[in-house]
Amino acid sequence: MPLISRTLLLALAALIAAPAVAAQGGAFMPYLGYELANERAVVGVGFRSPFPLPSPIRVIAQPAIEVQLVDEAGDVTLLQGDLNVVAELPGLAAAPYVGAGIALLYYNDDLGNSDTEVGLNLLAGVVLNPIGFAQPFAQARYTVFDGSDAVTVMGGIALGI
Repeated sequence: MPLISRTLLLALAALIAAPAVAAQGGAFMPYLGYELANERAVVGVGFRSPFPLPSPIRVIAQPAIEVQLVDEAGDVTLLQGDLNVVAELPGLAAAPYVGAGIALLYYNDDLGNSDTEVGLNLLAGVVLNPIGFAQPFAQARYTVFDGSDAVTVMGGIALGI
């Protein structure tokens, strides 16, 4: 399946899931980004699901899956799945957050070469309009894999909560 088709399928599935996630107190997070070291565009979708803890700092599970756009022909597939937990300082206009998690990177090319790597994420970001339904966000993620690292900047909108 060409890369553009996979990306559109991912976006369609995320749009279908958005109302169900919002009804459960979570948020659906489509985003675009850019991986700086290898100069790759990123298209992804994440979710935010707060833990019900009595604390002034919100603790939120933030899993995501993304496709890195490697080449125009779609001959190489790079998929990254993240399972992150973030701590967010609540605010009326902006809510900054920091977090960490685990990353799983899958690579496959048209020659039959494939590999899977496990890495660690560190991230920081900010959610704007944190009390509204549509919450723009910006995030930077540093990922360390075996022998390599990557910095990805991304932005999108969280729908729900």
